[in-house]
Amino acid sequence: MILNKLRYSSTLVKPAPTLTEAEQILQKLQSKYQFALSRDNYRIHLGLLIQRDPIFLKFTDVEMEYLKARYILEKKHNLIVRMPKEMYDFNLQNSKLEQTDDDIVTHLKQEGEKRTEYRENSKWFKFVDPKVNNHKSIQYGSCYTAYLILKQNERWFFPTIPMMDKQFFQQTKETLGAQINSLPWKVIQNKLIKVFYGKRNPRLCLKYDIEGQKHKGDKIFFFNGTHLEGQFALTKDYQDFAWVTRLDINKFFTKSDYESVIHALDL
Repeated sequence: MILNKLRYSSTLVKPAPTLTEAEQILQKLQSKYQFALSRDNYRIHLGLLIQRDPIFLKFTDVEMEYLKARYILEKKHNLIVRMPKEMYDFNLQNSKLEQTDDDIVTHLKQEGEKRTEYRENSKWFKFVDPKVNNHKSIQYGSCYTAYLILKQNERWFFPTIPMMDKQFFQQTKETLGAQINSLPWKVIQNKLIKVFYGKRNPRLCLKYDIEGQKHKGDKIFFFNGTHLEGQFALTKDYQDFAWVTRLDINKFFTKSDYESVIHALDL
């Protein structure tokens, strides 16, 4: 009776895996890190259009004349909406603006009693220099929407990353957001709002192994992201970065890249 119990219990202990079984286990583990493919056999990439909203409002002379004429007509026909007094006539308990690390003074000039301060990382109009012409500055093109572009393998483009199999868009966005900046920052990433997608053939500059994957090309899904706060410092995966507007992005992109994205950018 004891012998039978021993014989029965021995069947519950699995023998050491053979080489074939070990290879199968390895393949299952590796399958978790394969690239995601679409139904039409394109490898899926995710891209971020990280933008800084306009800081100043800019009107042309024609637009100003139009606004003045419209105001005169609305006033004449009593069409101006009157704002309730309680919405503008009140006293703030704390009149000081709650500042972030971006609003710290970075440059100080003292001439007698005159004190001049400059905050190069701020996006608040009171602290912004509208004449900044440095593409590395978050204040560049303050009258327009500015976009973050990166240089990798001698090519300027928006930050992109391939999606892994069984991975969600939100997970990939968070991974990409942490990968491109070595400093902490806050970016609002609009969930599941695809701006547009473009197709491109597999590029040799990609650092990801594509051996054994028979796919037509890459399908890149771009998502909007709005910069809230935090400075930007390039990681070792990229060569350079720049903030550009819709008006001068053609100076950085190739003709084909420019034509594929220009319709998705705000002015």
